[in-house]
Amino acid sequence: MISDRKETGDMTKIKVPYIDQSGRYPTGCESVTAVMLLRYLGCDITVDGFIRNCLRCRAMEQREDGLYGPDPNEFFCGSPYDEDSFGIYAKGLLKALEKAAGKDFQFTDESGTPIQKLLEKYIDQGMPVVFWATLDFQPVPEKRDHWL
Repeated sequence: MISDRKETGDMTKIKVPYIDQSGRYPTGCESVTAVMLLRYLGCDITVDGFIRNCLRCRAMEQREDGLYGPDPNEFFCGSPYDEDSFGIYAKGLLKALEKAAGKDFQFTDESGTPIQKLLEKYIDQGMPVVFWATLDFQPVPEKRDHWL
């Protein structure tokens, strides 16, 4: 259900359906927030349906010389149901969102955009943003030929 946003002082709040990821989706923050966004937009989808039908997942593989995994720009590395998985980057999540919503909505990768600009461009206009960051906002490690 889409609700009107409420302005309080210099804060803008928009009501987005909340889904608790704890328990069932220990590494599924990307999938859970994507479904929250889709539900806000009026799409009838579950987190399990999103993972099963829209999110491209590939398992990690332990080899003698280290841990190998798929490109996180293309695939969820592991499974959102497993606590030892790694996740997916914005480009891969964008593809899953587009698959879930079809041609009804347009999604934009705003990676690297300052938070203030996201607030002004989207939140202040009543549009939700799927936002996540690394722990303590540390830079994402450069792509390697394998995982360590």
